[in-house]
Order: sequence, then C-alpha cells, then structure tokens
Amino acid sequence: MAMATNQPPPNYGFSDQPGGAPQGYPGGMPQGGGQPQGNGMAVAGLVLGILGLVLCWASILGWILALLGIIFGGLGIGKANKIGGKGKGMAIAGLVCGVLGLILGIALFFWALNQMKRGRFGEAPSPTQPDMRSYAERYVPAPEFHFSAPAPELRS
Repeated sequence: MAMATNQPPPNYGFSDQPGGAPQGYPGGMPQGGGQPQGNGMAVAGLVLGILGLVLCWASILGWILALLGIIFGGLGIGKANKIGGKGKGMAIAGLVCGVLGLILGIALFFWALNQMKRGRFGEAPSPTQPDMRSYAERYVPAPEFHFSAPAPELRS
C-alpha cells in the first residue's frame, strides 16, 4: 500500500484559519478586531469631576478640576454616543460632579469674601500696636478666681 505524500497532515478538528474555533463549534476569536474600544474621556471626566467637587473649597485648583471634569464629561458623552453608549453613565456623573463642584467653589469663594469684608473671621492686631497686651486685654477675658476657704492669716 502506497500513501500519497502530497497530502497535508490532518488538523484533528481545528480550522486552518488563524484564531478559528475547532470545527463543529460556532464562533471563535474576532478576525479584524483587537481590543474593544473603551471610553477614556468618560473615565477622565468622572475622576476630574469628583476631584473638582471634593476640592471645591481650594478655589483656583477646585475650579480648574471642575472645569476639566465638565469638558471631559461632555467629550465622554459624545464618544459614548459614537461607540454605542459605553461609559455614558460615567461621563454624565463626571459632568454633574464638575458642575456641582464649580457652583459650590464659586459660592464658597464669595461667602468667604463677604465674611472677610464684615470682619467675621476675627481681627488681627494691628502692626502699630507695641505688643500683644492690648489685644489680649480686649479679646481674652480675665480669669475669675473664687475661693471657698478663707484666706490664711499672715504673721509678721
């Protein structure tokens, strides 16, 4: 019995295509893909929006982070609409946190400005005062001492 030498070896149920599934099984790896597309803009918007909200009391830094959260949140929503809605919730949350952080930061800034104008944060001693004694006399109450026992008699 002579065997044909031109025959390829058997593939034992596997497809000859790269990434293919064994014969009899549906599917396999996608041929033209790579990794599924993510939404980095949405993640950046969420992180920056949360940081803007948390740091809203740190005026300029909080404002910048909140604005970046608003920008990246908006870009993330646009990208989510293009790729089928992936990350849209994160982008919306980043946008909302950024807007809240910006509003709170501006409100806190103007509140603090108003309080300083009214002098509610306390007065510092003026540089013309010779020492802190006049400041202490004006703002620190003098201690009151109450003795329940009579004072001892002094012998001379």
